Amino acid sequence: MPRSAHQRQLLTTLRDAFVQLRAPFAQLRTRVVDDATRHGTAGALRTFPHWYDICVAQPRRELFRRTATTIAHQRLTSIEQTIAQRYPHRRFPTSANSAHKAVHQALTRPRVSAGRAWHLGDMTWPVDRSLRVKFALTVDDWSRRARANQSITLHAAASHIAAALGQGKAPKITKPAIKYPFDDLTDVDAADLVGAALDDVVINRGEYYAAVGIRDLAREVDLLTARNESQRIPMIIGWRWTLSDAHTEEKCRASECLTYSTADVGHPAGGGVYFDLLFPQGHPNCWCNLEEVWAEDGDDANVPQPPDDYEDRVRALTEQFHDFYAAAA
Repeated sequence: MPRSAHQRQLLTTLRDAFVQLRAPFAQLRTRVVDDATRHGTAGALRTFPHWYDICVAQPRRELFRRTATTIAHQRLTSIEQTIAQRYPHRRFPTSANSAHKAVHQALTRPRVSAGRAWHLGDMTWPVDRSLRVKFALTVDDWSRRARANQSITLHAAASHIAAALGQGKAPKITKPAIKYPFDDLTDVDAADLVGAALDDVVINRGEYYAAVGIRDLAREVDLLTARNESQRIPMIIGWRWTLSDAHTEEKCRASECLTYSTADVGHPAGGGVYFDLLFPQGHPNCWCNLEEVWAEDGDDANVPQPPDDYEDRVRALTEQFHDFYAAAA
């Protein structure tokens, strides 16, 4: 299904945010590797938490808030334009409070990871603590491996030299190699080791978790803004589950999204349309969208009400795939 103008704008904003996520981690790498060059692995491990907060945690929090605010105002503009097009004789200006409320809701919604409660708007996430520990353990482990391999390899080289000399031959001396994580022992200094550990443990994983977080934030803020506005604008009478143009059966197990886009849960607008009371929740990496369903000709005198068993229908529908949830009001 082709993207709407609003969906294209949302994805463009998100793409820009993904690009901006890389700079903080690049800055972190520069700072920590520089400390390793001057003070060794111990110095890098000592200053790493400080640089992580300065280079990654603070900019990430600012980027999340800035991106969420942009997306919320984009959804308001989309709603305002739709009203102007569909109901040219009605004046129903949007409210900036809906955007501010949505940003606050999304950034402060409780989440739980590894038994810890946290928010996307927090300075430190549980994964940050995990990455710090893994980084320190990896640097220590790789340092010990390098020292062990150096000792064994040089001992073997010394035996080879002694044997060659005993036979009256000129020994052939080659650079001793280690298998983990570098190819050449002579290239293993503190900066190389710390840089490799940063790339493998911190940067690759950190960028991934930040990208997942900002993607989820974008979808949540977008929907919450529209839902907040729907409480003021009676012409929005429902929400249609719209498949992403990236939807494939391979990405969507058990045809989950296709089911949501066609299921009849009692809305008079037909299959795939839901009341504001309760929605299905998309699978991980889902890019489907919930689009407003508008009253025909601005007739909002008879706004449809959900049937008595509406919540039971949605529960039964979503429990086929995972636990249902009610989006925060």
